[in-house]
Amino acid sequence: MRFAEPWALLLVVLAPLSFLVFLALERRKTRMLTAAGDLDLLADLAHLGEDRGRTARLAQALLFSAGLGLVAIALARPQYGLRTEVRKGRGMDVVIALDLSKSMLAQDVVPSRLERARIEIADLIGRLGGDRVGLVGFTSVAVPLCPLTTDHSALLIQLRGATPEDFPRGGTAVGDAIDAAKEMLASSPYAESGKSIVLITDGEEHEGDAEGAARKAAEAGIEVHVIGVGSKTGEPIPTVDEQGRSKGYLKDKNGQTVISRLDEALIERTASAGGGIAALPTGQGGIELSKVAAHLTQQKRSELQNRTIRVYEERYRWALIPAFLLLVLATAVRPNRQLTRFAVMLLLCMLPLRSFAGPLDKVQPDVQAGNNALQEGKAADAIAAYDRARAAVGDDPRLAFNKGLAEVAAGELDQAIAEYQAAQKSTDPKVRADAAFALGNAQRALKKYAEAVTAYKEALIDDPSHGGAKRNLELVRAMERIQRLNPSQNQSPPKPDKKPPKDQDAGSGSDAHGGSDGNTPDAKGEDDQSGDDQKDGGGKQDESKKDGGDSSDGGQGGQGQENGDAGPKDTGSDPESNPSGEEQPLDKKQLDQLLDALGDKEKAAKRKKIQRMKPGKPEKDW
Repeated sequence: MRFAEPWALLLVVLAPLSFLVFLALERRKTRMLTAAGDLDLLADLAHLGEDRGRTARLAQALLFSAGLGLVAIALARPQYGLRTEVRKGRGMDVVIALDLSKSMLAQDVVPSRLERARIEIADLIGRLGGDRVGLVGFTSVAVPLCPLTTDHSALLIQLRGATPEDFPRGGTAVGDAIDAAKEMLASSPYAESGKSIVLITDGEEHEGDAEGAARKAAEAGIEVHVIGVGSKTGEPIPTVDEQGRSKGYLKDKNGQTVISRLDEALIERTASAGGGIAALPTGQGGIELSKVAAHLTQQKRSELQNRTIRVYEERYRWALIPAFLLLVLATAVRPNRQLTRFAVMLLLCMLPLRSFAGPLDKVQPDVQAGNNALQEGKAADAIAAYDRARAAVGDDPRLAFNKGLAEVAAGELDQAIAEYQAAQKSTDPKVRADAAFALGNAQRALKKYAEAVTAYKEALIDDPSHGGAKRNLELVRAMERIQRLNPSQNQSPPKPDKKPPKDQDAGSGSDAHGGSDGNTPDAKGEDDQSGDDQKDGGGKQDESKKDGGDSSDGGQGGQGQENGDAGPKDTGSDPESNPSGEEQPLDKKQLDQLLDALGDKEKAAKRKKIQRMKPGKPEKDW
């Protein structure tokens, strides 16, 4: 049993309160009559019959109070049991190819090139709705990390876990990444849908033919969009020990500190050959994904596989029907015009419950039309449909949130901000958190960092485990500091000293290259799903992760929060501690150790497989 509107349960206190008020009034009435004279004589003079006696009034008060309490419970919309619904989805196929070479650890972008890429990818995925998205990681070897899927939370988990340490062979082969993404898209059975590759790299290609691979992809009907991350001035690549502590900067075979620079020319040539968009950093650096995201939302969608979702069954009738009967009885026990009028008004107020007896798109066809248009990339049609729905159902916060998404897809960030602010008026903490998170993202895109910080904080207040809010909050705070240092907003972030200390110890002053991954889902708590944030996306999600949220969420990388040791204490293998000789269940600590060991073995096997794909060490291992 759960309640969709738990705030309404506060109204239950009105039931006993109304009965107490009745008792107080009854006692006051008795005192006044006693002071006036003989009670029986006064009752006869007032023509008070037995039906209007104290017992009848007491019964009426009890019935009315009970009915009022049940009305409050009905308003809270109790939900019990689940049903499955099959919904048809429309979308396109997108493969994201992420550069995981060591150069992506450079910190000329806050907090690092790789971390910022994760955050922005989680944001992009959040805007792709029902599209199928896949993930390819690459250095000088390209490896599929997640197949095409509409389960974006699963993809975000893979995104958070992908690190340069997983690739024993460094270097950068953009052409191989495009080929691997093209091969993944070739397996798609949806021939009529748009197909795109979104490649995120610093552009330092050491091997392969990026332009040739992009040209072949374009000939196959696949757009190749290339997003650059980094700066033209360059940045040294930090190195860390096993504990994540900085130990200096990466050096080449001649002992010189490696400076990684953004290759804008390669990015532009590759995108041009692939018929896509070349997105280069502007202003304070970072990643410019807005043009690519807006373009993808306009791409052709086809009907994908049906999605099965689970929906809670509405049980408000369990409380509403008895409430109706009790209120009718209350008016019948002792007819009273004022009480009857109040009961009728109370029941009329319950009529809107039917409108919220399920998902908004089930009770208002225009909402479903808007959702479909948004999934198909028709932002203008979606906005028009949501406006029609608003005219029919009024200012519903969920509707405002949906329209905000459509405004973002249309590139109207100011209008989106207004809609998200309206959605924050919802009584549902989840809706408020999602609206605040989306509001922060929109304000961040407009470089309104102070406002974005406030929005992310509000998201975490309503949902502390939100996918992307936590990590995005940290990111925006850093960007806000840079903005204060560089008021023109056209300067790049301050660079660390290109010459490392003689002892190669970067000390604690250099920012660690990552921290936990961002976003996504949606995630939760300190979980990286936070996506961005935590999770941003953050929730995420929620550092989602609701980035759930790393971002983003999203979600939901943090969903399994630990509750402490729940099992028996570790008894080891000492026969004295287990006299029965029976196998004992693993406690939480043992289970965690086992899972860690299995994870290490899986990573080792993966590294060996990658090493066999392209043996040897590249000349430039970064």
